[in-house]
Amino acid sequence: MTRLVTTLSALSIEPAHLEKLNQFNTLFLQWNQRINLSAARSTDDIESHIRDSLHVVPHLRSSSRVIDVGSGGGFPVVVAAICLPALSFTAPSMRRLRALMSELREDIRSWAGALSGRTEIDRPM
Repeated sequence: MTRLVTTLSALSIEPAHLEKLNQFNTLFLQWNQRINLSAARSTDDIESHIRDSLHVVPHLRSSSRVIDVGSGGGFPVVVAAICLPALSFTAPSMRRLRALMSELREDIRSWAGALSGRTEIDRPM
């Protein structure tokens, strides 16, 4: 069992989110090499950030809307949006994050909850 699967299980988060989290890891790595979103330089480093971000998910389950004012590189807001697709998330935009978010726009619509802010990523009703 991978560390990510173990974390999902320990936090009672559906393992069905694993594929989407891995897709985010891959895309984040690609963008991080272009515009330095984070000090994470490998998929293992990014997975560590994802595992850390998963710890907020159980605390947000009873919410309907969430704002993440410190979403450096998309952590934890994108991870939480993937795991809680019914919630509405807002992440005030940062210049470096905007490029990643624009590429994630279509993926987030298909596999994450509503994520908005200056990037205006919303899930169609």
